[in-house]
Amino acid sequence: ARIDPGPFAEAIEGASNRLRDAETNPQFASLVALLDARYGGDPWQRPLPDAGRLDALTADEALDLYRSRLGHVDDLVIVLVGDVELDLVADLARRYVGSLPAGQDDRWLDRLPDPPLGIVSREVDAGTNNAGAGFDLLITEGVELNNRQLAALPVLQNLLNDLLVEELREALGASYTGGTVFLDATTEPDVAVELLLTVSGDPARIDEMHTLVLELLGQLAEEGPS
Repeated sequence: ARIDPGPFAEAIEGASNRLRDAETNPQFASLVALLDARYGGDPWQRPLPDAGRLDALTADEALDLYRSRLGHVDDLVIVLVGDVELDLVADLARRYVGSLPAGQDDRWLDRLPDPPLGIVSREVDAGTNNAGAGFDLLITEGVELNNRQLAALPVLQNLLNDLLVEELREALGASYTGGTVFLDATTEPDVAVELLLTVSGDPARIDEMHTLVLELLGQLAEEGPS
């Protein structure tokens, strides 16, 4: 492992750009605020580096970090998928993986904070583009899905995406895209289902769209799809 000055400088610049985006890019600023609301500023879930720490970071420190985290092998599982020869893969594994120094087994730690209780809201004012605005909703429920429900999850995601287009763009005329929904189920480190919903549109009609989205979600939960 070694540090090349060019790529190191590019990495620092890329992190600095993300810090600037959090001040000037409304969509990115909203995402940062959403993650802060969900994780409560937990340092293990922080989406942005500390500006002072970034300015002070040296190439040697970055190399030390790499070696401390990735300089040895413990509980490593490598999966290779593709049109490759088994003998070739075995030879590469012996030379490039088998030659890595072994380390002590790590103890598994849960770094994911529990979801906050109730509703947590953040309001963000970023950038100078007054032509567009939006909102994000992140809903977390600690429920475990059976196989039938897991199979239905992508169907529900598609249904919600179509519903947002139909209601926010076609019927209401307040959004160019309607919105985007992502649904995900996890079993580790916690059992949960998360819904992430993003809507952008007319700044003057944000409250109207927000109210309608909550009504649509409530109606779908109570009555099911039409």
